[in-house]
Amino acid sequence: MIRLATCLSAIAAAALPLSAPLMAQESLADLESFRSGCQALADGRFETASRHFEATWKLLLEGGAGDLERDFVASRLLESFVLDENTSAAVSWMGENPTVSSAPRTLRWSAIALQSEGRYSEAETAYASYISSRPVVPPHLLLQRAVCMALSGRPDEAFEIASRDITPESAKDHLELARIANLAKHPKAALTYLNAAENTGELPPNLHFPAASLRINSLAQLNRNAEAIDVACNLIDSSADAAQAHQAFLLLEEIDTGPVIRSLKPRFRKWEESPDHPAAEAAAFFSVILSAPPGDLPEVLESIANEDTTGPFADEARLRLLELAPTSQPDWATSLSPDANVPGGPDRHSYIESITAYRRDEFNLAARQFLNQASGQTGENRFRNDYNAAVAFLQDGDFEAFSSAYDELSQANPRSKLLADLSYLGGLFLASRGDPNAFEHLQTFIREHSDHPSNVEARLAFSEIHLNQVPARPQAAREVFEGLRIQPLTLEQSERLDYTAIWVEVTDNNILPLINLTKAFIRDWPGSTYLPEIATLLGHRYLREKKHEDAREIFLSIARHSPNSPYAESARFFAAKSAPQSEEAISEWRDIAQSESDLAKHAQHELSMLLLSLDRFDDARAELQNILESSPEDSSHHYAAMADLGFISYVEGLTKDYDETLLTEAAAQYARLSNLPGAPASWRYNAAVRRAKCLEALYKPRVALEIYRSIVAGETEPSNILEMDTSRLEKEWVFRAGFSAINILKQNEDWAGAIKIADVLSLKEGARAIEASRLAEQMRLKYWVWD
Repeated sequence: MIRLATCLSAIAAAALPLSAPLMAQESLADLESFRSGCQALADGRFETASRHFEATWKLLLEGGAGDLERDFVASRLLESFVLDENTSAAVSWMGENPTVSSAPRTLRWSAIALQSEGRYSEAETAYASYISSRPVVPPHLLLQRAVCMALSGRPDEAFEIASRDITPESAKDHLELARIANLAKHPKAALTYLNAAENTGELPPNLHFPAASLRINSLAQLNRNAEAIDVACNLIDSSADAAQAHQAFLLLEEIDTGPVIRSLKPRFRKWEESPDHPAAEAAAFFSVILSAPPGDLPEVLESIANEDTTGPFADEARLRLLELAPTSQPDWATSLSPDANVPGGPDRHSYIESITAYRRDEFNLAARQFLNQASGQTGENRFRNDYNAAVAFLQDGDFEAFSSAYDELSQANPRSKLLADLSYLGGLFLASRGDPNAFEHLQTFIREHSDHPSNVEARLAFSEIHLNQVPARPQAAREVFEGLRIQPLTLEQSERLDYTAIWVEVTDNNILPLINLTKAFIRDWPGSTYLPEIATLLGHRYLREKKHEDAREIFLSIARHSPNSPYAESARFFAAKSAPQSEEAISEWRDIAQSESDLAKHAQHELSMLLLSLDRFDDARAELQNILESSPEDSSHHYAAMADLGFISYVEGLTKDYDETLLTEAAAQYARLSNLPGAPASWRYNAAVRRAKCLEALYKPRVALEIYRSIVAGETEPSNILEMDTSRLEKEWVFRAGFSAINILKQNEDWAGAIKIADVLSLKEGARAIEASRLAEQMRLKYWVWD
């Protein structure tokens, strides 16, 4: 510890004048707050010292003091915080004063403070800077740097440095080196260090438990479970009280005791039958827990929780029950004390409350509870709860609160690896909402975290965002794929890459690459969950190209091999649709029609059309009549059945040499539909046009012409953009009516009337408006008819 005289002599040697506002003071030694701080630090009154040094720091900032003066005070302030075990205040102060110079003495205390707060990556950097600035460094600081390196995710490097550069001087040093070796998965080295620590005879009692825990973990890594069990049992034997015994049994539980559980029973019995032994109660509890089959464990815990209403093991059983099934809690759950008398009881209880809310989809409540836990914690526990809160806010759809939780974690531990995970999840969340900021978030993550396990996933998500843009950017997605294909990918990532590549070609309407990629996917990923979707895509492409045999093979394969897939029902439907006209196809349609499938009515209609194509008119009528009777009167199935009943009569009439009775029957059926109150305009126009066709077949062109004209004249523009699809269907029938009217007028050589209808059609919105305009112009030029 630096004494007051040392502080004053150092200042005197520096002999630096202070700036203008402190011109009455010739040195730091002349500042009363600084002198008082040094005296308090020398006397061991660390809290008082920190207050005085904080006051001095404010004076230096106001006076614009130089770096040397400020660093001297900063180092003493950090020293006071650390010696007062108030490292959270030290880290907060460093966050508020980021411009403090990195002089060795400041680095040393900042490293210790950061390490105490669990900010191991920053602490390692500070230790490294301090070590590089000193010609001679205390060995224990070299060791602490290696510890921080191991705990910040670089255990292999830490083990190499420790093995090469560090000579342990005490039992505690050996224990720290054992921890590094254990983290680096060098269990033999860890055991060597542990043996050395115990052989020194200097291991303090408070380190016996950590040493035993490390030994058990190292032995378990070597599959020396019997030895690990002996260590745990010896720890139980030597327990000073019931709480220590409870913790020792928790260590024993972590070992795979399955093969030797029977051999442990005598030891358990010995503890249970010694009522004065600290492990008696714990042995009674864990002997039941360790020997219970996993499936029976909830029932066993329930029994213990109900039988023993007080004591640590009733609470232990209840906490375990809540951990197993947090969404279905018994009555006693609400009365379980947060201060349950078990190891880690309050933290476990708080976590269970939070995770219960999360699993019940009460995400906002869960997030607030996680934040509340974090506020009372330090190190990894705090960081993990901040992380959990951020994830819960994302699940709640609150990106602003997520960003706030992210900032909280960033301030508490700017180098936490959890920040990269949250950055990735935030980008995915924005992408799922179609937020344009998703591009920036994912790009930043991809650029700054190239070695992150989710980097490939982020790139895949980035490519999918390109495809979901309006307009889509397939070429940009391909460029992402080119970068991914040269990297080592997991099987899952390769599968998703091939899957997304198919949708790039779908988006770009590249037919040949699409077919080739879908075939390759089906060949390369026979067990993929995407397979039914991709096979369906290929089957529909074959249908469009009228490759019915290929399409049928694909759809039948989906139905047979993926019967529980969402695509199975539609696959059965399209397999029947691509089948040749035969009794087999009739049987397939009938099976679907008689099922509980959502496509049953559609299948029954398709069956009626197949029967019609085979000239089985009465059978086709029967199917449609069945649809009429079983469908709501305002449904599309009902309207379609009415229309096609008329069509059956029309087709049958034509095949029977224009049978007047059948054609009249067809016209009457269409008339019923065209005049049906409440029927959509598209169906009424459909029926009216087809009725007129029947009248033409009955040699009544004038009546048909009037119907056509009334449709063309009566069509109006839709009043709501949501009616766009219905309007498109209406216009299709309006154009059919118009062109049919033009044909009749041309047959009657009424060129002016035909041109008038064509002009009306040319002014309407629709795919055939240009065709109507050209027809009108041709007739004017050919027949010299001008308005």
